[in-house]
Amino acid sequence: MKKWVFQGELVILDDETSIHQVWKSKFDVLRKDNPKEFSISHFSSGLELKKWYKNQNNGSERTLFLCDYELLGENENGVQIVEELGVHKQTILVSSRYEEPEVREKCKELGIKLIPKSLAGFVPIKLRASLKLLGQEVQPSDSQTINNEQRSMSILVIDDDEGIRLSWKVSKQRLGIEHLDTFASMEACEAEDLDYTKYSQAYVDKNIDGSTWTLAKTLCYLKEQGVGKIVIASGENSDDIRNDRFYFCRCCLCS
Repeated sequence: MKKWVFQGELVILDDETSIHQVWKSKFDVLRKDNPKEFSISHFSSGLELKKWYKNQNNGSERTLFLCDYELLGENENGVQIVEELGVHKQTILVSSRYEEPEVREKCKELGIKLIPKSLAGFVPIKLRASLKLLGQEVQPSDSQTINNEQRSMSILVIDDDEGIRLSWKVSKQRLGIEHLDTFASMEACEAEDLDYTKYSQAYVDKNIDGSTWTLAKTLCYLKEQGVGKIVIASGENSDDIRNDRFYFCRCCLCS
């Protein structure tokens, strides 16, 4: 799978709080070991991003932009915004409209990288440190590259959206996933008599039509069965999810 390499500033534009948290969790690992190597700026609207960009004095050549396509309440989409700012060559579009021909063609035309929003947490990213020598920037060798490689993964996806399940399957090899199982519901999982201990991560849709399994029941069951990490897949605000009474179970707060 291709690894995105960046230096300096990381800019995230998305109107979903949950996506900001996905990126924060991912980059907190890099920042822990390299607190001075880069900074992160979060924006939920194009207007906020534009105001920030106008106040930048050091240019944006070393900035990586991670942008959503559809921004609720905005007159412009993410592609139009980065094109207007002239930073499209340094942009990765993170969008649920990944498969739409018009979006793909526009990204290809502008040189914008494109990944499905549902797979945001799996993008391998390298932080390439830069060294200053007599005022001249020197790129380190490969052995000096700070790398956040992902280990081989065994993934379980439970989502009633066929398009989401398909996007996982199509991207499996590119994401470096060793083993992948996708199901439309917990009922379908249980019918297969799965060994849940083999899954390092499970991605569970919050709202699955026709299922008798509540979110809390599903999360607690998967945890009890030995799944390594469980992630709620939802476009909803994470605070709203935590306030949902179906998020809780008698024995624990699943997350």
